[in-house]
Amino acid sequence: MENRSGEVLAVAGLFFALTWLTVGLRVYVRAGMLKIFGKDDWTMVVTLVLFTVYLVFQIVAAVYGTGRHIWDLERRRARTALIFWYLCELFYVLSNCTLKISLGIFYLRVAMQRWHIMCIKILMLGTAFFGGCYFFMAMFQCIPISEFWNVHPATNKCIPKAPTTGITYALSAVNAFADWAFGTLPIFIVWDLQMNIRTKILVVSILAFAEKTLV
Repeated sequence: MENRSGEVLAVAGLFFALTWLTVGLRVYVRAGMLKIFGKDDWTMVVTLVLFTVYLVFQIVAAVYGTGRHIWDLERRRARTALIFWYLCELFYVLSNCTLKISLGIFYLRVAMQRWHIMCIKILMLGTAFFGGCYFFMAMFQCIPISEFWNVHPATNKCIPKAPTTGITYALSAVNAFADWAFGTLPIFIVWDLQMNIRTKILVVSILAFAEKTLV
């Protein structure tokens, strides 16, 4: 009998610790040491809260049966697991959007050239638009919504698997492009600064590493 709930719990616990550690250190440095706490920092805190709720829901879903075959579960436990998995989908989309918006706000503080600023704003707007589309698709994937957990997310009252998969892949591609764009933006932003090559490479590496760690 296959049971992956332990793996789900382990991954959720790991990312819970990592996110609180990294964001906690950021808050300590920005608010405690530098006495500067900007909009990007507040947005990152909001992201932390949303992601924490997502992880808590994921843990509850795993406890009640996520990672196991539905036919191996009692009906009550399966229903509870599906409720929390449904909520996981919504909070993941929200936390992913606010994370990228936080990165965009941070880059806007250091970007100087007009085209850099335009690219950042387009990425932020695109993130909000496509994230909003996916959020509402996930929210209303079944009509009524309760069909998701009362019956099954694959019933005829839910969006068929093929369109859902296609939309998910398309939005994942957009999300991957946004990740790539945010990861390479530091190169263009730093390149025109008055620094030697070695310092530029160091600054770009730090910014890109920080962005990928948060994403």
